[in-house]
Amino acid sequence: MADPDPTFDISSNNNIARMRQKVEAGSRVHEESMLFECVGDQRSCIMGSDCESISVLGELRNQGLYNGENFVLREYLKKSDLERYKTTGSFPATQGPCLMCIRAEIAKALFHVRALERAFCPDTLLQDICNVVNVSTEYCLRDCIMSKPNR
Repeated sequence: MADPDPTFDISSNNNIARMRQKVEAGSRVHEESMLFECVGDQRSCIMGSDCESISVLGELRNQGLYNGENFVLREYLKKSDLERYKTTGSFPATQGPCLMCIRAEIAKALFHVRALERAFCPDTLLQDICNVVNVSTEYCLRDCIMSKPNR
C-alpha cells in the first residue's frame, strides 16, 4: 500500500469553485417576468397542483385580496436558459419548478437544518441562482434569507 501524500489538501480538491461557476445572478426584473401563468408554449411549474402559487392565491382569496382563479406559475428559466430558448426554441431538457417553489424549497431546507442545530457542509450549493442586492431596483439584503449572517 502506498504512503499517504503528505501534501494532500482537501480544500484544494473540492468542487466549490466549479459549483459557483454554475450560479447565475438574476435581476429582480427577470424574476418578476417569471411570476405569471404560462402562455403559449411556456412550460408550467413541475410541481403542478402542489405549486406554491396555488397556496398563495388561496390565502389571498381567504383574505379577500384575490377573486380570480388559481393557476400554476410558469417554469423558472434562468436568463441564460431564456436566451437559449429565444435563439433555438429549445427549453432545458428537464422541466423545472417556478421561482416561488424554488424559493420555498430553499427556505425549507435552510430552516430545517437550522432547527436541527446543524450546518451545511462548506461545499453545499442549494440553488444555482442568486440575486444582486443593495443596488437600485434590486432586492435589499435585509429582505433576503442568508446562509450566514451578513453574507
